[in-house]
Amino acid sequence: MSNYVNGIALVIGGTGHLGAAAARELSRRGVDVAVTYRHEGPKVRALVESAPGPGAIEAHQADLLDPASVRSVLEKLALSRRVHTVVYAAGIEVPQHYVSQVPRDTWLQAMQFELGGFFDAAQAAINTLRKGGGGSLVALTSSAIHRYVARDALSAVPKSAVEMLVRAIAREEGRNGIRANCVAPGLLEGGVGLGIIDELGAESLVSKVLATTPLRRLISAQDVAHAVAWLASDEAAAVTGQTLVVDCGQSA
Repeated sequence: MSNYVNGIALVIGGTGHLGAAAARELSRRGVDVAVTYRHEGPKVRALVESAPGPGAIEAHQADLLDPASVRSVLEKLALSRRVHTVVYAAGIEVPQHYVSQVPRDTWLQAMQFELGGFFDAAQAAINTLRKGGGGSLVALTSSAIHRYVARDALSAVPKSAVEMLVRAIAREEGRNGIRANCVAPGLLEGGVGLGIIDELGAESLVSKVLATTPLRRLISAQDVAHAVAWLASDEAAAVTGQTLVVDCGQSA
């Protein structure tokens, strides 16, 4: 079993498909977890009530388009516990367009949420992790950065910038005991992956992906959650500035 320092982990975007899986996996490993959500609803309550334990899961409302929102959640958590891990799992479902066909407003919206949201959250996370003596920052990106799939620019381009920011944080904040890494998922069998499959045509897309994937399957949210939990643990104490691609070998 991996070891974790005492305190709490924050999963930003913790009610999404990947964020919820990461929160549950950390809980299963004994880590207390806080998750952020934008709108109250059954998904939030179900996540809190379904914590597999022994770690508890609690929820806090935050708007990622408000720079002060995540900072406020982190400051509140740090009043009573050490925040040792911040996982950025927020994201939006973007349309699949060729670059030549992307509306400018859609482009700016994707960049604002995907890149701007991470930038604001990362600055808040750095300040909190510094005060606690260090910790782990993990951002979820995309394996499309490493093997681009046509029509995925609205996701791949801002996430590639997120990966560079993570590398910058790793280089600058290592002296403060902060590790920063990415997990880059491939095509998912659920969540946002289902929307992409539906939009592009399930049969043709899945068959094409599986034909070029060494393990001949799509990835699950649990595959990603295991990678996130490992990077947050003491077992990854010497790992920083890296991207762990979880895509069954599709980008190899």
